[in-house]
Amino acid sequence: MKKEILKSFGNFYKKKVGKLYPNELALRTFLGKNKFLSLDKKKIKNKKILDLGYGDGRNLEFFYKIGMETHGLEISKEIISKTKKNLKNKKIKYHKGFCQKTNLKKDTFDFIFADCVFMYLRSTKDNMITSLNESYRILKKNGYLFCVVVNKKSTILKDAKKIKNNIYLISNDPLNIRNKILYYAYEKLSDLQKDLKRSKFQKFKIFKSDIDYYGTRKFHYIVLLKKY
Repeated sequence: MKKEILKSFGNFYKKKVGKLYPNELALRTFLGKNKFLSLDKKKIKNKKILDLGYGDGRNLEFFYKIGMETHGLEISKEIISKTKKNLKNKKIKYHKGFCQKTNLKKDTFDFIFADCVFMYLRSTKDNMITSLNESYRILKKNGYLFCVVVNKKSTILKDAKKIKNNIYLISNDPLNIRNKILYYAYEKLSDLQKDLKRSKFQKFKIFKSDIDYYGTRKFHYIVLLKKY
């Protein structure tokens, strides 16, 4: 299954990339004034952030431009090489690894941004807790993890085969790049809460986002966690 992930995403990100824009979650998290999160723009300057599973790199340049020491992690040298070529920013630092095993030093980052990354599994031995605890390990004390996880009602999981608790085999991906890949998703909020409580993080807040983009439903949970 690890090979399937490397092949699918490696091929996808080889395609030519045009102008990139940061996603809404990144903008709202770091520039917004929210009831439960309002980051001081002066205090985030020079802080270390890791974009975990950065994909096409659309948030990396944004994080750099607002003054943070920016790091990105992806699963292959090919994806990293393509991103370096596209962004042409030599000050962004890149790392190869998986969210379950980053190969990075402990207590390194002030922020970790993980948008729908923990869902991808190398095998059925992986789970949400594995990824959460790895992020906890590489976060500094008082560091924040911003992560997004997926509800089973999302379009990506249409016709997916359930392998075991919360683990599915994708078969009808709208983008046609994640078929035959193991995917971790929640049918109930209470199951997510149980996983979070079993992780090393002591406190967390969960927010729900359920949007239907012209027939493509994205039912997500946005989770804010802090390392104490």
